[in-house]
Amino acid sequence: MQEKVEVCKEHLLALCENIGESRAIPIMKKFYARYFLAIPGFKPYKLQLMETKTLSDVLPILKSVGDNL
Repeated sequence: MQEKVEVCKEHLLALCENIGESRAIPIMKKFYARYFLAIPGFKPYKLQLMETKTLSDVLPILKSVGDNL
């Protein structure tokens, strides 16, 4: 699970670097479900991720996913 979180985080950071945080966060919302497809217990985290608007909101949630699932 930690590997999936790291790849997702790298993808997010690369998007932020290339197109800016304000555009990257909404784009990444399309990908969270695919990164963690069929992972039991992911839904509450997905709902939290869908509410995020900044990188500083997303990173702690991703860390929590890696720590708890």
